[in-house]
Amino acid sequence: MEHRAHPDFWSEPTRPEIRAADTVEDPDLRFMLEHWHALRGDRRWPRRTDFVPRAIKRCLRMVHIYELVNDGADFRARLIGTGVFPGLAEDQTGKLVSEHPDPGVRLRFGLILTHVVKTGEPARSLARRFTGPLLHDARTEGLWLPLGSGDRLEHVLAVSSLNFIAPGAAGA
Repeated sequence: MEHRAHPDFWSEPTRPEIRAADTVEDPDLRFMLEHWHALRGDRRWPRRTDFVPRAIKRCLRMVHIYELVNDGADFRARLIGTGVFPGLAEDQTGKLVSEHPDPGVRLRFGLILTHVVKTGEPARSLARRFTGPLLHDARTEGLWLPLGSGDRLEHVLAVSSLNFIAPGAAGA
């Protein structure tokens, strides 16, 4: 399937850095990691139903949840916060990551989600979102948290932090 970039939302398909989750720096991501650990207790992972919106209110705009499709061959977006894809008018809820209109998102999210499924461990992602002249480039930090029951991983809850880079800024 050929994917065409949306004129209002497009980023270069650059690979993310994937690191251990305990290296997160953003305070909201750190809060979510601590909350994830508290919810899981002695279990391998918390369940999706363990998360109560009121308890994570400060992060809701940047939360996105993915359901595994065919044991992680693809991922279906089940919840997308309003701050996850700024500039994209098309709601991605219910759609597959492999069908996302942005080639950068398809690559980065696919790699990170696959990593979490293979390891069964939370992960931190770091990437630069290069968008060209239409949008603002951003440095992104993400936290990707496995959710499931028993030994069955069923969802990945992610929280993203976007830090926009001024046009022409060093390191962009």
